Amino acid sequence: MRVAVAVLLASAACLAAADARWTPGSLAPELRRLAAEARSGPPAPADDRWTVDAGGQQFDIRLPRGLTRDQRAEWLEQRARRLEEYASASDDDNRAPAQLRDILNRREFAGVGPPSAWELAKQKIQEWFRDQLLRIFAFAAQHPSGSRILFWTLISAALGAIAWILIRIWRRETIALRLEPAALVIGRMNRPEWLEAARRAAGSADWREAVRCLYWAGIVALAETGVVPGDHARTPREYLRLTAGAACREPLAALTDRLERAWYAGLPANSGDYEECRKCLEALGCKVN
Repeated sequence: MRVAVAVLLASAACLAAADARWTPGSLAPELRRLAAEARSGPPAPADDRWTVDAGGQQFDIRLPRGLTRDQRAEWLEQRARRLEEYASASDDDNRAPAQLRDILNRREFAGVGPPSAWELAKQKIQEWFRDQLLRIFAFAAQHPSGSRILFWTLISAALGAIAWILIRIWRRETIALRLEPAALVIGRMNRPEWLEAARRAAGSADWREAVRCLYWAGIVALAETGVVPGDHARTPREYLRLTAGAACREPLAALTDRLERAWYAGLPANSGDYEECRKCLEALGCKVN
């Protein structure tokens, strides 16, 4: 009975040894050890077959029979080198994703990433417009009359755009021509005259002109008190810079902003703008009745 149990255990051990799995990295040093032993002159190794598991794939390495001691050592060394090369390449492949993540985490790639929802939406819109244009051109190519209609439509749109641009330029030039040099304007009228001109413009609902008159009334008032030079050869922004650190800077800044929006930018003005300018003027010490 004991002999039968021993035989069974020995068989199980042999089967376990036959089913043993090596990896390229673990088998390479084993083969080198066997090659060194082969050169030193011991008998051939007991194992002549090794099962290697490489990335889920298994293959066998068999030691040829009939080799001399030196041939066996050389054969084992060659197989060990190949296994080490394979293991090194596998390690590089495993490190590649981590290396890629390290590269993409650098500062110069901070903005790199998949397209956002807005970018995808813009791409779809562009593709839709492209498809529509292709359909229009395809229709025009098939129908001569459609081609003429498309041509004149595009010409009309281009002429309309050019006309709109010229009108905008003409309006700005007209506004610029209406602006008189600051020195002539201020030198010709005193503060009460500017206030009277502002009241007349407000009475006729010419809020743009009323804002302009209130601004220059404030500049004349500041010139009278010596806050700004009396030569009146400055632009509104230059007058504002001259009041840096003064108590009057804040109301003058608000007054300058209203003037630039209503007079220089050509934006529409209203009674609210006039009231704001009047308050700013009173903050400068100029009473407006």
